Amino acid sequence: MAVTIRVRAGDPLQAALDHAARQTGSVELRLVPGATFVGPFVIRARPDVALTIRADVNDGNFSTLSPPWVTPEYAAVMPKLAPAPGTVAPVLTCEDGTAQVRLFGLEVLPNVDWPDRDLIVFGQDAMTTLGQVPRHITLEACYVHGHPETGQHRGLLFNVAHGVVSRCYFSDFLEIGRDSQALALWNTPGPILIEDSYFEATGENILVGGADPKMAGLIPSDLTFRGCYCFKPLRWMQTARGSVKNLFELKLGRRVLVEHCVFEHNWPDAQDGRGIVLTVRNQDSGAPWSTIQDVTIRSCLLTDIAGAAVSMLGLEDRPGVASVQGTNLRLEQLLIRYCRNGFQFNNPFQPTVIRHCTTDARGPRAAVCLRPQCPRAIECVSDSHAGRQCGARGGVDCGASRRRRELHRTRAVEYGPADGCGRHGHPRAHPVVVGVTLE
Repeated sequence: MAVTIRVRAGDPLQAALDHAARQTGSVELRLVPGATFVGPFVIRARPDVALTIRADVNDGNFSTLSPPWVTPEYAAVMPKLAPAPGTVAPVLTCEDGTAQVRLFGLEVLPNVDWPDRDLIVFGQDAMTTLGQVPRHITLEACYVHGHPETGQHRGLLFNVAHGVVSRCYFSDFLEIGRDSQALALWNTPGPILIEDSYFEATGENILVGGADPKMAGLIPSDLTFRGCYCFKPLRWMQTARGSVKNLFELKLGRRVLVEHCVFEHNWPDAQDGRGIVLTVRNQDSGAPWSTIQDVTIRSCLLTDIAGAAVSMLGLEDRPGVASVQGTNLRLEQLLIRYCRNGFQFNNPFQPTVIRHCTTDARGPRAAVCLRPQCPRAIECVSDSHAGRQCGARGGVDCGASRRRRELHRTRAVEYGPADGCGRHGHPRAHPVVVGVTLE
C-alpha cells in the first residue's frame, strides 16, 4: 500500500526524506505548492522503496502542456528546492545505488553564492562499479534554472541507468570562461531517455562525454533524445563572451538516437559556432575504448547556426591519445536553415550515410564540406541542397552535387503562436518537429 507524506511550508524536507527511506513499498512526498525548502538534500539508497517527490497539486495542472514542457510560468504552483546560503553542495543528490525515484513538478533554484557548482547530481563522477550507479530515476515536469545574470555551471549531472527526463525546462546555465551544460552525462551504462524538454546553456546545452568513465570499458549506451529544444539566447553574444560552444555534443556513446528535435542559435565564440558536434574523444586520455557507434539523427530542424550544422570527427585526433574508430552514423530527414555549412567532415564515421536532408536557398554556403584527408566513406542519398553552392566542397566530391538539386517541397516544422520568433533572440512559442517528407 502506498504511503503519502505531506510536507508543509517550514517542515524539514530532509527529515521527510529520511523517514521515507525507512518505509517499504511506494512512498509519495507531497510538497505544498509555492513553498521553498532549503537544502542541500540527499535521497537515501533504499532498494525496497519507490519514492516520488512531487508538487501537491492535481496532475491535470501539468497534463496538457503546450509546448510539451513546463515553462517558468508554472513556477507559481511548484515547490522550490533551494541551496542554503554559502553551501557548495548540489541542491539535490542521491546516495550511490539509489533506485526508483521520481521527481514531479518541482522548481530547483540557482546557487547564487556558488554559481560554478551543479544543481542536481544523480550519479557521481567517481563511481567505479555498476552497483553504485543510481537506477530508474525520473525527472518530469521540473523547472531547473540558473540565475539570469550570474548563471550556473550545470543543471543536471545524470550518470544513472534507466533514467528519464521528460517535459522539463532547463535555462540560464551560463559560466564565463568555462564550459557549462544544462544536462551532462558520461559515467553511465544507460539506457537514458530525454524527451519533450527545453535546454539552455552557454557551453554545450547537452553533453555526452567530456570526462572519462571511471569503469573500464564503459560507454554510455542506448541514449534517446526525442522532441527536445536546444536554444541559446542572443543576449549571450554580449553577456557571455568567451563561453559559447555548441548546442549538442556527443563525445562517446553507443546506440544513440536523436529525433524530432530543434537546435537553434549559435555563433563563433569559444568555438566556431557549430550546431551538433559528434567528436570521438578519449577526454582525459584514460579511456582508450572511447568511441561513438550506431548513431542516428533524424527529423530535426537546425537553424540560425553560424558554423556547420553538423560537425563530425570519427577518430581522436590528438597525437598519442588512443580511441576506437567511430562507426555507423546516419543523418536522415534534416532541415537546415541559416547555417554556414550543412555537414562538416574532419574524419568521417565508417560509414556515414546522409539521406533525405534539405537546406534552403538562404544557406548554407556548402551542403557538404569535407577536409582533404577524408576517405571516401560517405553516401548521400536523395538530398536537396539549394544554398549558394550545391553539394560538396573540400578535398572529396561525395557525389551530392551530381544528384537531384531541385528543392523538394518539405513538411518539417509546425509552430504555435508566433509571439516567440526565434530569429529575434527568444525561444519559439511552440516548435514541434513532426518529420521531414521529401516529395
